[in-house]
Amino acid sequence: SMRDAEDTAYQAQSAKMEQLRQDLQNEKQRMINEYDEQQRKLLDRERDLDERENAVVLLEKSVETLEIKFQQQKVRMEELQTRSDAVVQKESEIQAADFNLREKEEEVRKLQNEAEKNQLCSSSRTEGVGTRKKA
Repeated sequence: SMRDAEDTAYQAQSAKMEQLRQDLQNEKQRMINEYDEQQRKLLDRERDLDERENAVVLLEKSVETLEIKFQQQKVRMEELQTRSDAVVQKESEIQAADFNLREKEEEVRKLQNEAEKNQLCSSSRTEGVGTRKKA
């Protein structure tokens, strides 16, 4: 009958509307899930970027610290070199002074030897002169 046909058409239309509503609901949920997934990825990337930025800052500080230590070490090396040069200079001066002192000691020994020889000669001459007078 006409009424059955209308009911069937209404039910078909109703089922179709329900399917569309379900499809829309599924699409909406899929879009929400996709948005949530994108948001999660974005937060992960942001967190990763923050960690990398922090790592870069730490590396920069580490490099600065190393540069400072390197400069301090360089200054200490220069100071040590200056001290070392001064020590070498002093050692050289001491060696020269020691050499001069030995030369002077040698001169003094030669003069003493000559003086002793002269004294021996003059005393033997004096003895000789004295014995002649007595005779």
